[in-house]
Amino acid sequence: MVFYKTNMIPLILLILYTRKENIHLSSPLRARITLHKKSFCIFIFVHLTKKEAHRSQRVFKDTFFLNRPLSPVSMIMKPVRLHPWNLSEEEAILLQRHLAKQVIQEDPSQPIQYVAGVDVAYDSEEGNHFAAAVILDAHSLEIVEAALAKVKVSFPYRPGLFSFRELPPIIDALAKLQKKPDLIVCDGQGIAHPRRLGLASHLGILFDIPTIGCGKTRLIGEADIPGEKRGDRTPLMDQGEIIGSVLRTQDQIKPVYVSVGHRITLQTACHWILHLAPRYRLPETTRQADQLVRRAIAMKNEKKP
Repeated sequence: MVFYKTNMIPLILLILYTRKENIHLSSPLRARITLHKKSFCIFIFVHLTKKEAHRSQRVFKDTFFLNRPLSPVSMIMKPVRLHPWNLSEEEAILLQRHLAKQVIQEDPSQPIQYVAGVDVAYDSEEGNHFAAAVILDAHSLEIVEAALAKVKVSFPYRPGLFSFRELPPIIDALAKLQKKPDLIVCDGQGIAHPRRLGLASHLGILFDIPTIGCGKTRLIGEADIPGEKRGDRTPLMDQGEIIGSVLRTQDQIKPVYVSVGHRITLQTACHWILHLAPRYRLPETTRQADQLVRRAIAMKNEKKP
């Protein structure tokens, strides 16, 4: 089931009650959820059995939004929207089409002081995804903070549904940050996606934060080859719509594919990618996050006997 709009008051009251009474609800949460079509509110009626309502020292961890416990962290970076992750392929596609309508292609009004990069690497030995979130000073490009997370993701690999595999560990990594970035650059696509909701757009909508997609390769669309000089770019087109830019970040080096994620314009997105890539093809946000997840996996393997 896809939830299009929710009234959070019943859920908040439920969480506050269970915290106060120290009640643990077994997973999955046994609740009857009714969608009121006129008001678009979700009403939750919970029936607790004696077994489910036993008192313990564990706090409420599961909601009908999540299929995994929340990380015990400060949650300075927390999503403003949540949805189920254990979806079928058809449900995920429907959700993408709904969320794509919420993408905002306007520049943020607040000045950008901190820029974050996120990246995910797959550990084939244990089947875990390692995610890194690295915050840089927007002007000096020095690392301000970094965080790692490890999550076992069950959503299968499907073309066009990449974010359903990578976002759960990215959300956990972002939740461990003590500072809130003003902009996030993703190693992937924004609206340069068949349903206009790539990883960057999906992440931006969940956190309501400006995001940019900066991919190494093209997912969809057609474009002319840009000039050989740094800053040269050509529009990436799909069905008559400009969905991104093919941007040359260094002289005579392969270009990158830049697209709007959320709450930013394409022109500003290209400006930031050039600023974040003073010496190399990829922006420093992506490079630093990639190096961090690679080191994490390497260190894990070194500890094995």
